[in-house]
Amino acid sequence: MATAIAGFMALLAAKWTVTATRSAAAQNEALLKEQIAIQRDELAAIAGDQRPWIKVSMTVEGTTVDDGDGIRSILLKTTMANLGNRPATRAMCHLTRDQPTSAAVQQIMDAQKNFDNPSHASFGYTIFPGETYTESGTYPVMYRPNAGGLASVHFGGVAAYKSAHSDHWLFTPFSYVLSFTEEQVGAVSTYDMAQNIDNVSPPL
Repeated sequence: MATAIAGFMALLAAKWTVTATRSAAAQNEALLKEQIAIQRDELAAIAGDQRPWIKVSMTVEGTTVDDGDGIRSILLKTTMANLGNRPATRAMCHLTRDQPTSAAVQQIMDAQKNFDNPSHASFGYTIFPGETYTESGTYPVMYRPNAGGLASVHFGGVAAYKSAHSDHWLFTPFSYVLSFTEEQVGAVSTYDMAQNIDNVSPPL
C-alpha cells in the first residue's frame, strides 16, 4: 500500500514538474517575443534618425500660352531639402500626370526601380544634411483659366532618393493645392500654395 501511494505521489510530482516546465517555457517564449519586438522598434527608431529625409517645396515660375483648347500650363520649380542626418543620393522629383491619387503615386514608386539600370546611374542629385537643391527646369501643370485670371490646380508627386549607406529607394510623397491669379499670359501676380494634408501618404 505504501509503495502504491509513493508511486502515485511520484507520478503527481512528475506531472506537476512537466506542467510547470511547459508554463515556464511559454512565459519565456512570450517574454522573448516581447523583447524582440522592443528591439525591432528601437532599431527602426535608430534607422529613422540615421537616414535622409527629403522635403519638396514649389515655386511658380509663370505660365504658358493657350494651346488652342483653352488649356494652359503653370510652370513649377521644385526644391528638395534634406532634413535628415545622412546624405541623400540620387535624389529626384516626379510629378503625377493627373490627380495625385494613391494609385498614381504608387505607380511612380513602382517605376522607380527602372533607375537601378546601370545606364541611369547618373540620374539624381546628392543633397547633404541641411542643404537644398533647386532643379534648373520646370514642371508644367495644366489648367483652364477662369474669368478674371483666377485659377486653381491640384498636383502632387514623389521625391525618390537613396541613403549613402543603403541601396534601397526611399520616398516622400507630396500633394499641393495651388490657387493663383494670372494678370497676363506668362505672368502670375499672386498665388497661394498649401499642402493637401488629407491626400499625402507618409514618407517611406
